[in-house]
Amino acid sequence: MKFLFFSVLLVLSTTTQTQAQASCLNNLIVNGDFEQGTPNRNPNDINLATGFNRLWQSHSYTADFYPWNRSISFGSYGPRPWTGNYIGCWISNELYTGLDQREAFTGSFTQRIVPSSDVYSFEFDVAHMAGTGTATLAIYGTTRYRSFPIPSQLNRTPDYMSLYPAGEIVLLGTVTLDPALLGRVKQRKSIQFDASILPAAGITHFLMTNHSQTLIFRSGDFYAGFDDLCLKKICPEITNIESRCTTDVNNDGVPDYELTITVENDYNGSSISLNPHTCHATLIPSTLALDESSTYKVVMLGSACTGLWINYDSHVPNVTLPCPTRRYLLQSARQCPTGTNCVCDASFEPSVNRGFLYAETCDYDEFYPAMLDDNCDEVIWHRDGYYVGRSVGNAMFKILHRTAPYNMCMTVSRVDANGQRCEHQHCVTVFPRLNCGGGGWGDPGGGGGGGVPRLAVSPN
Repeated sequence: MKFLFFSVLLVLSTTTQTQAQASCLNNLIVNGDFEQGTPNRNPNDINLATGFNRLWQSHSYTADFYPWNRSISFGSYGPRPWTGNYIGCWISNELYTGLDQREAFTGSFTQRIVPSSDVYSFEFDVAHMAGTGTATLAIYGTTRYRSFPIPSQLNRTPDYMSLYPAGEIVLLGTVTLDPALLGRVKQRKSIQFDASILPAAGITHFLMTNHSQTLIFRSGDFYAGFDDLCLKKICPEITNIESRCTTDVNNDGVPDYELTITVENDYNGSSISLNPHTCHATLIPSTLALDESSTYKVVMLGSACTGLWINYDSHVPNVTLPCPTRRYLLQSARQCPTGTNCVCDASFEPSVNRGFLYAETCDYDEFYPAMLDDNCDEVIWHRDGYYVGRSVGNAMFKILHRTAPYNMCMTVSRVDANGQRCEHQHCVTVFPRLNCGGGGWGDPGGGGGGGVPRLAVSPN
C-alpha cells in the first residue's frame, strides 16, 4: 500500500440508506454495503470485512477496509456521500519503489450462481480518490475462494485467467475508470453478463482488480473507493399464477378468469409481454407494466383448457443483453361454477371443514372434496403455500405424487344470488404412505411406476 498524506476539513457524516442500497433488493453479494465487519484505520485489511478477502497472501498487496471518516493514505475521509464503510484499492499495474504493484480483493455470493440463460447486473459505486491514470477495472467470477503467493513478476506473470486452475475463473466484464470523469463523489457503474458464460461448476466468489497486464509507472495509477456492491438478476420472471373465476367480462356465455401473476425482479420501468401458447385465450392486458408491486392482475377471456402454457418475453430498460423467452404452465379447471341460486349461509363453513379424501398413486396424489356444492363452489388448491391449481365442487383434483409430508389447503369460495362472496379455507398435513421405488414423477430419482399401485387414505 502506498501512502500520501494531506489534511482534510472535518465535515459531518451521513449514514442514511443510499439509493443504490434501496434499489438492490435480493442482493446476491454478501455484505455488499460493507457494514458487516470492523474496519481498520490501517491499510491492507480487506479481510476484516465479512465476506471479503485477500487475493495475495502478502499483507502489503491487498485492498483497504476503512470507515467513512478515515482514509489513512489520502486524508481523513472516504468517498462522498459518506454512508458507512468502504473499500479502497489501487486499480493499477505499476512499478513502485522497485516492486511490482497489483492490488485486488475478492468477495463472496450468497449462493452459487450456476450456468443458465439468466442475465445478471453487477453494480457498484466508485470514486476516484487519488492517482492520475485511467484504469480498466476487471470483474471476474471464480468457482471458489483462493489466495496466492506473490509471483516473482507480479505485474504480468501470470495473468489472472492463468493464475487460477482451468475452469475456475471467468471474466464477467470490464469498466473504464477515468480520473477526468470521476471525482471523490461516488458514481454508479455496472456490467451485465449472461450466465451461460459461467464455468460448469458455477461461481461462488468474485475478484475485482486491474484488467491490464501492461506495466505502468508511478504517474499512471488509480486509487478507487468502492461502496454498495450489488449482484442481481435483471430479467423479470413469473414465479406463480393463480386463476379464479370472474364475471363473464365479454358477455359471450363462456366463463372468464382473473389471473393473479407473481413476478420476481419486477424493476420499475420493466415489462412482460404475455403470449398464450397452447389454447386460444385472450389476456387483458397482454403486457404487464412492472412497478415493483410483485403481483399483477390479468383477465383471461374464456379458455376451456386444463393446462395453458403462457410464453412471455421480458423487457428491461438500459439492458444490452436480451432476456430469455420463458414459459409458465397455468393449471386451470375446465369450467366455473354455474349455479344461480347459491346461498352463503351458516352451512357453508361446516361443509368446507368436512375436508377431502385423499388417494395416492405412483404418479399422482388425488384429492376428493367431501361435501361441497358442484354448482356453486370454486376450489383453489395450495401445496406448502404454493398455488397448484383449481377445481369445481366435489370434482377430483390431482398433483404429482410426493413422498415427503406436505401441507395441502383447499380454499373454497361461493357467490350467492345477491353477488355476496363467502370464502373459507381448510388445510391438512398430508403424510404419504405409498413408496413406488423412488417416488413419483415429481420426485428426484423417481420413476413413476405407471400409476398401478394405489393407496386410498384420509388425512382428516
